[in-house]
Amino acid sequence: IQSDQQDRLEQSKCDGAEKEASLDKISADVSNSIIHFNVGGKKLSTSRKILTMIEDTLLSTIISDEWNKRLVKDIDGAFFLDYDPVLFKHLINQLRYWSLNPLATRVFSLPIENKNEFISLVRSLKFDERYLTDTFSENVNSNVKVIDNQRLCVKTSEDQHLAYVAGNLLYFEGKHFIKLMLTLTNMQIGFIGIRPANLPIEIKSIKNSFPIPYTFGIDNKCLVMNGTCTSYFSAWQTFTPKNTFLIELDCDSRTMHITRDQYAQFNYHHFTQIRFIDLTLAPFPWQLFIVLKDKNDYVRILL
Repeated sequence: IQSDQQDRLEQSKCDGAEKEASLDKISADVSNSIIHFNVGGKKLSTSRKILTMIEDTLLSTIISDEWNKRLVKDIDGAFFLDYDPVLFKHLINQLRYWSLNPLATRVFSLPIENKNEFISLVRSLKFDERYLTDTFSENVNSNVKVIDNQRLCVKTSEDQHLAYVAGNLLYFEGKHFIKLMLTLTNMQIGFIGIRPANLPIEIKSIKNSFPIPYTFGIDNKCLVMNGTCTSYFSAWQTFTPKNTFLIELDCDSRTMHITRDQYAQFNYHHFTQIRFIDLTLAPFPWQLFIVLKDKNDYVRILL
C-alpha cells in the first residue's frame, strides 16, 4: 500500500511538472507569436515580445484584444498602420537590438534622413522622452566640428570667431531634460539655452555677436531674453574648466530652468546654481542652441 501511494505521489509530481512546462510553452508561444503589419503599404512582421518589451506604449497595447477589434486589417489580415514604413522599420530594428542586447543604452538613434519625422513617430507611439536624447545638428557654421555620433561639438576656429550649434530635437509639448558638459579653455561660456527653430539665425558679424536675436538662456554674465541681456549676475562669470548644466524645458508652462553644478577647487566646495527663464515670448517649436566662445572649447550632450 505504501508503495502504491508513493507511486501515485511521484506520478502526481510528474503530471504537475508536465502541466507547468506546457503552460510555460503556451506562454512562450504567446509572447513570441508573430504579428503582421501593413505599414504604409509595406509588409512588416515582428514578434509580440518585441512589441511589448517597452510598457505603456501604443505598440505594447496595440495588439490587445480591445485594439484587435478596432484596428483596420488589410486583405491578408495584417494590421494596417498609416506610418512611414522606413521610419517604422528603423524603430522596430532598434527594439530588436535592445532585446538582443539587454545592457545596451535604450536611447533611439536617429536615422540619417527625416530625423524630425522619426522623433514625431516615437512620440506619437507614446514612448517616454527618456528614450530620446538630443544630438547636435551637422548643419552648423564652419567654426565648429560635430563628432562622436553628433553628441560632441568642438570649436575649431580662432577665439574671436562666433561658433554656434543647434540641437536636432524640436520641443513643443511636455517636459524635457537636457544634460550638458562644457569644457572651457578660458572658463567663459558663449551662450546656453534655446531658440525658436522656425526663425532664421540672424548674425550680423562672425565676431563677438552676443547675444544672438531670438535666443533665450544665459551667456557668460547675464540672463538673455529674446536676444536681449535683461539682468546681470556675477556668480557665473568665473567658470571652472569643466561644467555640468541641466536644462529643464517645460513646454506646457513655457518655462526653462538651467541648473549648474560646480565643484570649486579653491575651497573644495560643491554648489548648485539655478536660473529661471520665462519662455512666453518664444514661439514653438524650440531647439537647443549653444555658442562656444574660445577655440578648443567643447560641449557634450550627456545621456
